[in-house]
Amino acid sequence: MLKFGLAEVVFSVLTIYRRHLKSCPQTSVTYRRCRCPIHVRGTLNRQRIKRQSLDLTNWERAQERARDWEIQGLLAPIEEGSGKILHGQQSSLPHEPNSLSLFPIDQAVQRFFVHLHSRDLSAATIKKNRVLVEKQLAAFCRDRGFLYLAQLGINELDSFIATWKDSSISKVKKLERLQG
Repeated sequence: MLKFGLAEVVFSVLTIYRRHLKSCPQTSVTYRRCRCPIHVRGTLNRQRIKRQSLDLTNWERAQERARDWEIQGLLAPIEEGSGKILHGQQSSLPHEPNSLSLFPIDQAVQRFFVHLHSRDLSAATIKKNRVLVEKQLAAFCRDRGFLYLAQLGINELDSFIATWKDSSISKVKKLERLQG
């Protein structure tokens, strides 16, 4: 979980594994060479996902489906157009502005600086955070079309860090500020 002031980005973690049939000689959930069904478990938008069948036996397709669910932040239909949603719930898509799990980036930045000022930090510290968060991160998000904190995942933050042109020690310090 990455916190920006009072707002936070929730990272979803889904794990795929095989549940072997009785006729299969394998017992390890990590064994990939059989054709037994693949299931998923983990967390998705702070919601615990217990064992859920993917209705797949192909490991690569199962990884793609789990990755898509993590990006979307919801469990999508098993078959396109089938209308069947896992867990029997229709979740709102991440780009809908009235979703409760979404928090606009510009509001998060404002709340972050209100929080910094309330901690009585030095002007230099606030200025360094302003350069990193308000100028660089917010500009990066605008350029990429991100509107909500939920759209910022590990891959997006890696792309943001890759844009830094600083020396090694400066990058480490910036990363510490970003994590803070």
